[in-house]
Amino acid sequence: MTRKPRHGNECQIGYYGDFVSRLAAFFIDIATISVTYTILVWLINVTVTTMQFRTVLDFSLHDVPNIIGTIDSLFSPQNLAVWLVGYSILYHILFNNLTGQTIGKAILGLRVVTMDGSRLSFWRTVMRMAAFFLSVFIFGLGILWILVDDKRQALHDKLAGTYVIYTWDAIPDEEFLAGQIYKQQGSPPNTHQSSITIESHFSEERP
Repeated sequence: MTRKPRHGNECQIGYYGDFVSRLAAFFIDIATISVTYTILVWLINVTVTTMQFRTVLDFSLHDVPNIIGTIDSLFSPQNLAVWLVGYSILYHILFNNLTGQTIGKAILGLRVVTMDGSRLSFWRTVMRMAAFFLSVFIFGLGILWILVDDKRQALHDKLAGTYVIYTWDAIPDEEFLAGQIYKQQGSPPNTHQSSITIESHFSEERP
């Protein structure tokens, strides 16, 4: 099983994000998406009304049959729901690709990384997003897999080759961290082997 995050003065970097943290981050993202999307739609509606775009378009494109009705249909409740899904997908893809963190993940101290710890490429982010829908569509079992997986990976993490890890603490300077590791081992630091030692240290400490 995955070791629980350490407490007190011990660093929590690199530990796999648990189900509760990821679920809380997800609900924060839902709230963020809902609020920002509502504001965006309201701003568009106010802008269209204030600038009298309907009148301008009706005058400019009077030869186009039912142009106003076509534009209004884009903002029908059904289409607004479709736009909301698209907005949610764009939100997750952009944030996970650019920073590895949505707003919810940033608040909970989580980050999505590849198996070697690097940032996700654009196509890997898209693949993970597509696999997320698969995790949901199979009765949510792909998401619940986090509860039993040693590395706390959901199905979409496994398919995309990603992990969700904690990043609560600031990442220390490499030489300082190497010095701390060698201090624990009782031998002087060797800066030429810093990166190798740091990697092996976290490999041993991670679940």
